[in-house]
Amino acid sequence: MSCHSSVRGVVKCVNNSNAHQSNIIKFPYPLLDYIEVLEYAHGALSDKYLTGNLTKFSTRKESSNMFVIPYELDANETKEFIFKVNSEGALNLKMNFYSKNDYYQEVKYNLMSLGIYYGAVLIMLIYNLLLYFMIKERVYLYYVLFHFDYLFLQLGLNGLAFEHFWPNTPEINSYYILFMLALSNYLSIPFSMSFLNVKELHKNIYTYFKFLKFIFVVIIVLNFVAP
Repeated sequence: MSCHSSVRGVVKCVNNSNAHQSNIIKFPYPLLDYIEVLEYAHGALSDKYLTGNLTKFSTRKESSNMFVIPYELDANETKEFIFKVNSEGALNLKMNFYSKNDYYQEVKYNLMSLGIYYGAVLIMLIYNLLLYFMIKERVYLYYVLFHFDYLFLQLGLNGLAFEHFWPNTPEINSYYILFMLALSNYLSIPFSMSFLNVKELHKNIYTYFKFLKFIFVVIIVLNFVAP
């Protein structure tokens, strides 16, 4: 058994100018399972497609980690878009509206920001991994493993993992986020135990940490068999 949430909505886009417009509608939440789009022009269906986190990446009209709907408007033209969104997870239905030029400017800024963030994280991971090889303190290895997992969790949350690693296997998205989230919590425990030396100094906390590790193992297993 699985539980789905579904929402329908209508958006009317109007060009009141005498010039042709190229525009974009963007859903900035990349974890929506299915988005069905019906485009109507002059009262007739002019385009229809289905995309989403559980469809192949090739179903997207724009190669983007977000859901992007490009459309054209002739002078003084009106179009209506009917959206049906279906998802097992959160239904974050925020929509942003851009001209194509403004959209591509934002894409450039976002890519630069993501490059800086992930570059800084990778430098930190390499530095701590080198410290582990030199000092042989396990706490550095636990630290690297936790942040390496968290890095891939973030790639999944912003849709980049699907775009670049498994664009033709959307089934992985059904399990990936919860798996990586539970694994990151699991990996944070040996780091905390080693850093705080709880086995020697805090017997009760040590027992509590071991119980937490068991809970996260259960969550990891349930992720593959439960909705």
